[in-house]
Amino acid sequence: MSKFRYSILLVFIFIWAALAIHPFERLTWFLENIAVVVGVAAATFSLRRIGFSDQVYALFLLFLILHSVGAHYSYERVPFGEALGAFMGIERNPYDRLVHFSFGFLLFPAFKEIAYRFFSGRTFALYAPIFIILSFSALYEIFEWIVAFALRPEESKEFLGSQGDFWDSEKDMAFAALGALSAYALSYFLERAQRAQ
Repeated sequence: MSKFRYSILLVFIFIWAALAIHPFERLTWFLENIAVVVGVAAATFSLRRIGFSDQVYALFLLFLILHSVGAHYSYERVPFGEALGAFMGIERNPYDRLVHFSFGFLLFPAFKEIAYRFFSGRTFALYAPIFIILSFSALYEIFEWIVAFALRPEESKEFLGSQGDFWDSEKDMAFAALGALSAYALSYFLERAQRAQ
C-alpha cells in the first residue's frame, strides 16, 4: 500500500472514530455504517485485485466522510443541511440528497476504472458506471426498506429519514443518477479537451 493510500485509510479511521462518539441515535448510526464497513472492505480488497488510482481513493474518502457525518447526526439533523435548506428556502434538510448526489458523482471514477478493465466494448464501458451506480442506489433503497420493515415504527422513521416525503426513495435514486450523469459529462469534456491538446 502506498503512503498516500495508507494516509487516506488513517484519515478515514480517525474521522470515523471521532464521529462514532455519541452519535444522535446509536441504532441509526450502526445501520448506516453497515454500508461503510462493506465499502471500506471492498476498497481495501481492491488494492491488489483492481488497483484503483489515488484519485479514486481520495474521492471515496470524501464520500465516506459525507456519509459518516450523516450517520453521526442522523441525516435529517445535519447542521450543514439545515443551513443549506434555510439558504435554499426549503423546510426539508437536503443533506441526504447531497450525499446521494455525491455517491453518483464521487464514485463514478471508481466504477469507470472497473468498467474499462473488465468490459471490452469502449462504448459500453462509458455507460456502465451509470448503470452500476443506479443498481447500487436501488439496492441500498431496498436494504433500507427491509431494515425498516424489521424495526419498530419510531426506529424505522429515524433510519429512513424520509422527512415525510412519500417519494423519498425515488428522489434519492434520481439524485444518485444525476450525480453519475454530471460526473459522466465532466469526464467526457475533460477527455475531449485532453485529446484536443
